[in-house]
Amino acid sequence: MIFVFASVVIFIIVFGLLISFKINTDTNVDFKRSYITTTPEETIPPSSANAKYQEMRYDFLRFAEFFLLLKRPFGMKNTVPWKDSEMVNGYVTSSTAGSTTTNSVNDFSHCKRSCEDDTNCNLWKYNSDDKQCIRYNIDSIDDFTKDPSSNDQIGYIFNPKDTWAVNDLSNLPKDKVLFQQIAEIVLKLESKNPELLKRAKSILSSSNVKYCYEEEITQDTSSLNLEYTTNKDNAIRYLENASLFFINIGETAEYDNKEEYAMIVARILKSIFQYEDDSLNLNDKIIFTEDKINSEDREKIKTYVDNLLGRSGLDHWNAYVFLKRWFMTNKNSNGYITKSELKQYFNTVSGPSDLEHHTAFEFSKSDSLCGSGAGQKVNKFFSDFDDGDSKISLSEMLKQRLADVGSLQISNYCF
Repeated sequence: MIFVFASVVIFIIVFGLLISFKINTDTNVDFKRSYITTTPEETIPPSSANAKYQEMRYDFLRFAEFFLLLKRPFGMKNTVPWKDSEMVNGYVTSSTAGSTTTNSVNDFSHCKRSCEDDTNCNLWKYNSDDKQCIRYNIDSIDDFTKDPSSNDQIGYIFNPKDTWAVNDLSNLPKDKVLFQQIAEIVLKLESKNPELLKRAKSILSSSNVKYCYEEEITQDTSSLNLEYTTNKDNAIRYLENASLFFINIGETAEYDNKEEYAMIVARILKSIFQYEDDSLNLNDKIIFTEDKINSEDREKIKTYVDNLLGRSGLDHWNAYVFLKRWFMTNKNSNGYITKSELKQYFNTVSGPSDLEHHTAFEFSKSDSLCGSGAGQKVNKFFSDFDDGDSKISLSEMLKQRLADVGSLQISNYCF
């Protein structure tokens, strides 16, 4: 009896295993993955090189937001004679300054108020003897001369639009080229910030760059707003990180417009370095300061930037600008320039100075812009940049220009 009962139990167990085996082998469901939640479209994780590019893209756009959007603190230049007094004695020297005369004015304060209420007035002159008030719109400090012996009382109504009187307390460059190149990269990097995109497009479409200042003059210039200085320090650090990545054409990361980014960012750094040399004290620095990088590596960066742009008169940069302009104005170029198209361009330039300004061609006054002279220039350009297919793209030209520059090697940088 016990034997029969044991046999039945064993039979039931074996039969159950057979059923389980059949169910598991007939289904297409992978049990281990059935509890894993997946998105409808899985994306390939970025490589470490691509992740670095995305990080540096973010850093540059953060810098651009500060530089192009944040209003700058300002004061009045020390050279303006009204710095420490409400009015001075003197006379207006400009014959082109627009003026409006009002007679029978009893007090200088009335003359001053009338100028403040006049949007076209930035300087008033009052003579107490004849009770005459004259309102002016002057364009330069040279339009006025201070003279203690004069009977005319003169006051200036400060306006941030009068760039000749503004002291930009940000201590940052106002170079038009700098603004344009930052704006160009903002568009290339396809910023998602609509306000930044709008500002970048405005800068590139206008012949004048309008600088944004705070609404009110900063009275205490000894200590700027802490929030502004903190934002500035952070923005410069973002630029340092991004610029070292983008100018280093030896970087392993591959991304669109790599050579163009190297050229444009190098031009941005060149503007900042030039501003430091021309406008700041010898020991003052904006970027790559000694607390982050040693002086030897800083000089390596400056030299590397010069090599990218072309040390002799920015010749690499000028060639890049020429070819880029050519592609922008010749919609049928298909991204290439041919010998015949380049010869046609030579027929449109007005002379050697125009040619030198728009291109990087070596040109002497004895050269001719037509016939064999033009042909020699075309052949030289193609021998320098053509890879054998008799047409040159912007990327092709830049790769050839930058091929012998190599990688940027610095010992240490504190990110």
